[in-house]
Order: sequence, then C-alpha cells, then structure tokens
Amino acid sequence: MDEYNTIRRDSLLEEETFLKKRGFFLDRVKNDTKALDVINNSTDAIHRSRVGWDRFTRFLEHSICGYSGGVELSIFSQEFAEALETLMLHKTKASHFQLQYWEKDSFQYILWLLSLSVLLGQKESIGTVVRLISKNPIAEDDPLLSITLSRLGYIGLPRNSAEKLVFETPYVDLYDAVKGDGVTPTKVHRQESIKRYLKNWYKGSKGCYWHDRHKGRFPTFFGYWAFEAALVTVLYELDDSSYRHLPFYPKDIVDHARQAGIAEALKPNNIPQHYIAFPNDESPVSAEWVSNLSNESIFVNQGEKLPTQDDDENKIFWVSV
Repeated sequence: MDEYNTIRRDSLLEEETFLKKRGFFLDRVKNDTKALDVINNSTDAIHRSRVGWDRFTRFLEHSICGYSGGVELSIFSQEFAEALETLMLHKTKASHFQLQYWEKDSFQYILWLLSLSVLLGQKESIGTVVRLISKNPIAEDDPLLSITLSRLGYIGLPRNSAEKLVFETPYVDLYDAVKGDGVTPTKVHRQESIKRYLKNWYKGSKGCYWHDRHKGRFPTFFGYWAFEAALVTVLYELDDSSYRHLPFYPKDIVDHARQAGIAEALKPNNIPQHYIAFPNDESPVSAEWVSNLSNESIFVNQGEKLPTQDDDENKIFWVSV
C-alpha cells in the first residue's frame, strides 16, 4: 500500500480499484476471442460496431488506469499503442463509425486521442482519429477542433465564422489558449488560460460518462486527466511552472515529450501538411486521399475534383495521406 501511494499519479485511484480494474482487463477483455470473432466476422454491422467500440474503450481505459496508478511511461505508451491498434481494427471493420463531436463524451475522446497520439510519439495514428470525426452535416464546425487539427497539420475542417464553441463549458479557456496567431495572445495569456482550464475542467466535465466514477461502488474508475492541456502546453511551447502542480495535469507526459524530442518535431515548420476536403472540392495537392466513411483510398491530381460516394454526401470528407 505504501509503495502504491508513493507511485500513483492520481490520488483518487485506490490500490484495490487499480488492481481489480487491471486484473479484470487482463483476465476477461484483452484476449476475448468472442469479441474478436464478432468484430472480424459478424454480418450484423451495428452489433459489430458496438462490440468494436466497446473493446477499444476498455483498452483505452486500461492504459489510462495504468498511468493513473503509476506504471512507467514506457508501459503506458505501449498500452496506449495497443488501444490504438484496437481503434484501427474497429475503423477497418466498421468504416462508417463516427464520433459525433457535439456529444460531450465524443468531444473528450477526440481530444484524448489526439493528445496522447501526439505526446507519446504515435503521430501515425492521427489520420485515423481525424477520419473518426463526424462532419457537422448542417453547419460549419467547432473552432477549437478546427484550430487544433490545423496546428497538428490537418487543414480544412470548416470553422464557424461566429467562433461559437459546441461546449463553452469547460472548453472556452482551452480555446483561449489556442486561438490567435504567433503574436497574440501572448504566451503569458495562453498560460493563464490553461491554468483556468485546469481549475475548471473537472466541474465543467459533468455529464461525461466517467465523471464522479471515483465515488462508485464498483471498480470502474481509471483516473481523471486533461491530456489536452498537456498537448497545448507542448504545441505552443508554454511555461507550465504556474500550473504543473494542479490536479488533472499530466506533467510527466509533457516532460517526456520535451526530453524525447517530440516537442521539437511539433514545431510548425516540422509538421507534415495534410488536407481535409469535401466532395466536388478541387484537390489542393496531388495526393492519395482516404474517405472518412469508408476505407476507400484514391489518388487525385491537384486541381481535380474529389468524388462523392453515396447519399451521405453532406457527411463525407476526404483526408490526404
């Protein structure tokens, strides 16, 4: 107990819960052949998609639980990589699956996946995460997502001109930390915004499925982390000394990203550029493109129009590889 209390990163995660949740995953989930059979072979598309997503969420929670309980970052990184493998399998077998970001859990999933993929050096997964994002079929899209994707090298998700966030609470302070250009807001302003974000994040996340799990009767709690605060800190080269002591901030992931050279690779001039485009748009580059609603891959020359596929034209977009 004393050793666990020394190494755990989330003080709310008790050792008994940590051991039970980790043990259940290893005993019942990781090598669940029945779930894998459904994912790989079921002809029921809805059931196949539900089982695939459930399997991914269990892998993701397992990796975050390990981080919360104090496993080494190398182990956390490996377990998150395994979660990404289940996500890629899910997208392959249920290609129409989308995260509708106007749902609070989906928005948080997108931020977690982008943040951890980048900070743990697994940027090759970002394209898959981008293709999971559901296009708003009736309007332009959330400015926080649009700016974050652009900063990560994925340009073209329409940004609503009113700059209205889907979720003002808790994301307005995170948005204040990323908007603007290289001059304004200043780094000091961005740092203050992240500090406010961390202070308000947990309360503002009420309604997410994991909120208040540490109070539950059953061992389902896996830790509380605003990984997106770490991502913004690294992307914008912020000094986190005024907020690295705050709860929910994964400071050692930031330190790892900086020490491992990941932060250097994320500087704007070092990030490869990809594009998001829509049916009948002219391709801005000659490139291979992958659809968000299928696994179809096509090559389109610069200036040629990107195709549509079916009646879901208002939901389709293409991502350049």
